[in-house]
Amino acid sequence: MPDVCLVVPCYNEERRLPQAALLAFLDSHPHVVLCLVDDGSRDGTLGVLRGLEAQRPGRVIVVPLSPNGGKAGAVRAGVLAAVAAGPWPIIGFWDADLSTPLAEMDRLLAVLRDTPGCRLVMGSRVKRLGSRIERRLQRHVLGRLFAALASGILGLSVYDSQCGAKLFHRDLVGVLFDEPFITRWLFDLEMLARLRNAIGASAMDMVREVPLLEWHEVGGSKLGVGEMVGVHVIEPGAQREFDLRQAHAFAQENAAVDMYFGLHCCRLRWGDCVAPPGATRGDKDTTAGDVKLINKNKYLR
Repeated sequence: MPDVCLVVPCYNEERRLPQAALLAFLDSHPHVVLCLVDDGSRDGTLGVLRGLEAQRPGRVIVVPLSPNGGKAGAVRAGVLAAVAAGPWPIIGFWDADLSTPLAEMDRLLAVLRDTPGCRLVMGSRVKRLGSRIERRLQRHVLGRLFAALASGILGLSVYDSQCGAKLFHRDLVGVLFDEPFITRWLFDLEMLARLRNAIGASAMDMVREVPLLEWHEVGGSKLGVGEMVGVHVIEPGAQREFDLRQAHAFAQENAAVDMYFGLHCCRLRWGDCVAPPGATRGDKDTTAGDVKLINKNKYLR
């Protein structure tokens, strides 16, 4: 019986979605279900996903969204749909271009299952001897600069928050995905900030970064380098002059603002930034190593 559901957000992937690789992965991993999310694609992506669903009934879930809302919204919708569709104890998400090969999932899953107290694992693109991390120099340099900024602003010692390969236990869904994300592209950092603010400083002990053996850059990225470097659009402190809803809408339209606004909002307490009135925090169960989600039992079966 499947015990892992992997969410794959897709946008305009009709021509580049590696269908054969996805089907082969399902055939070799009977314990995995794929949740394929069409994020308002303007091509024939939804038809391709429906075709995969027809070829592997019961192993593929298709979630159509409209209009396009960005990767953060697509992943969140997929995770919530996965929770509603089945009792899988482990959920994750993976980039549709398979820049991280699906074979890496076994390594991440082993760490998640075998490490006491671990609730979230993240693939990490560490260039080192013995690995094949193929990334353009400019993206690698920008990635390291971004990681340094993120670590400094948020106080999180993370090497690679943005790698699109993550797995987590079902009991984290309420903490990580209950509320819509502020940013379209930096939701990975928001996840870490939410976990830290819900559990406390010890939350990062529940997270492991797993250096990947293989990662290759695939053309057609939805976030260009030009958008990444324009983080100066909003000067320090300017986000405080915005009404939160206005700033959120503004960030949704501009990935550069999204980066700056997202980093600084993640720095704030979520009670000041995104948590609704009366929201409650999780409490770590030190005996079982689980996260008790107060008033969020709808995610646990």
